[in-house]
Amino acid sequence: MHDENFVWLFLEPFVHLSTKNGHHLFYNAITKKILEFHSDQAVDKICHHLSLPVNGYVIPLCENDFQLPSVTKLIRQLKRQYMVDILRPEWSSGKPVNILPLPVVKKTNPETPAVLSDHLKELLIHVNSDASAYLELYDKALYQFPFPSFQPEKSREMQYPLLQSVLQQLKELSNITINIIGSDIFQYSWFDEMVSLLNNSAFNKRYYLPIDQFNPGKIQQIKKNSTLSFLVTFPMHLSSFEKIGREISSHQNKYLPVEFIFIVQNPEEVKQSQEVIQLFSLNKVYFKPYYNGKNLRFFEEQVFMTKEDIFASKPDQKQIFSRMTFNENDLGKITILPDGKTFANINDKVLGNLTRESLHHIILRECDSGRSWKRTRAKVNPCKDCVYHFLCPPISNYELFLKRFNFCHIIP
Repeated sequence: MHDENFVWLFLEPFVHLSTKNGHHLFYNAITKKILEFHSDQAVDKICHHLSLPVNGYVIPLCENDFQLPSVTKLIRQLKRQYMVDILRPEWSSGKPVNILPLPVVKKTNPETPAVLSDHLKELLIHVNSDASAYLELYDKALYQFPFPSFQPEKSREMQYPLLQSVLQQLKELSNITINIIGSDIFQYSWFDEMVSLLNNSAFNKRYYLPIDQFNPGKIQQIKKNSTLSFLVTFPMHLSSFEKIGREISSHQNKYLPVEFIFIVQNPEEVKQSQEVIQLFSLNKVYFKPYYNGKNLRFFEEQVFMTKEDIFASKPDQKQIFSRMTFNENDLGKITILPDGKTFANINDKVLGNLTRESLHHIILRECDSGRSWKRTRAKVNPCKDCVYHFLCPPISNYELFLKRFNFCHIIP
């Protein structure tokens, strides 16, 4: 029984509460407002009870609780941001029912033929790899972002029947992206056949190639729904940009969409990239920092997040539910190496090999027992003990590669 002089305090269902070691964060997923409260015995007690699932975001507050300044301040500030409200006990014959902001995940039925269409969004297919000096300089890049695979022992090439088989298994899908990458995709023995096959598909296609490998004759074979992604490394050769610029100008609006991905390792390379972008009026550009084992300071300055960065992200309810359940960076993505080895994330263990089993079964394995798609900050140290973990972006390949999950200036 409650004291007669009590009220029901309830948290709105669009509000997310994170409480860790006397640090409490309330986030309104509609207004994107954030309130933080720190250690106070009475506030700790209220936040703790509100966060217990068994209480359903509804707890009783007695008259004595309202005599405490810290409690009245807490409730006043939360009400001002439309995060909580109070109900008199006479308004209800029992404890009010509330809806907790929790995601609902449908279980995959292995017999359903729509497993691929429901779960697969993107494939990264490595058609070849080798031991070129260029790739050796960036031998760890593929573990950080899409980049050709360095193969020190011998060159590898995906057999065309395997590529055919993979694309055949996806023939009914039109809303996925097929990314083609390699040490030199133009040297792929079945380049012409591959492009012809992809041209006749409804997939969105992206072809990655080092900028110095630009080949107008080969590229002219690539048709609709395709994007050319040029990988720019250092030292840069301005002649490559000039050559691409002339080719695009000669084709005017008939040319394929083009994007430039600058692989940078230090502030000087960032500066040079910006100068080239301005010089050639490049529109669609991206920066990919490359960790070379010696430039952590560069990452701390350019990549690590601050508290202000995290607050500026302002995820909505759907994004929060997603981050609580999946890794948005990896979800629906598969990487295939030339020998058929398949990964949900290249930093994790191999899922299977497409020379021996179907893509359908490999996707099911990731859905049922895989770790890449379901890896969240709530499951890793030190993020799981941080109140900001559901506001942070998903775990990145950089964090997996470096085996540290606090790419931020909040937790040392």
